[in-house]
Amino acid sequence: MGSTMTDYKVVKAENAHIKDLQRFTQQMCEQALIAFPNMDIPKSTRVAMQMIKDETALCLIKDKKVVGAVAGMIIKWVFSESEYLSEMGFWIDKEHRTVETATMLLNEFKDIADRKMIPCILNPRDGKEIEKRNKFFEVNGFRKIGETYGYGL
Repeated sequence: MGSTMTDYKVVKAENAHIKDLQRFTQQMCEQALIAFPNMDIPKSTRVAMQMIKDETALCLIKDKKVVGAVAGMIIKWVFSESEYLSEMGFWIDKEHRTVETATMLLNEFKDIADRKMIPCILNPRDGKEIEKRNKFFEVNGFRKIGETYGYGL
């Protein structure tokens, strides 16, 4: 029997999810069409803990297992004191990667920006499926800004 969307849920990431967030980061780095440096485990742990504390990291759960995540940081523009939510990673395991699961995660991420009343910027860096990604983000309320996607700008 196949999965239904009710089999999935999005939850705020917790410290217990740090290893899953690191696994996704490692997979993103390995599968991207661009160069990434090797992951520094202590630094990635500190960053993940900060995102969890700031409630800017989310996990996609199916059958009590983390199968996807989106995480970001609240940062300030270089030229202003204004803040925005900057996506630092968006990943779903291949067997769970559908428009529906991606939309679930993306909508919850947008909700973080809405609650904090700040814009959101997605920073895809893998170099894959660019046209498909452009359409997906546009349908979900983002506009293309250079090589990023903005919501609430």
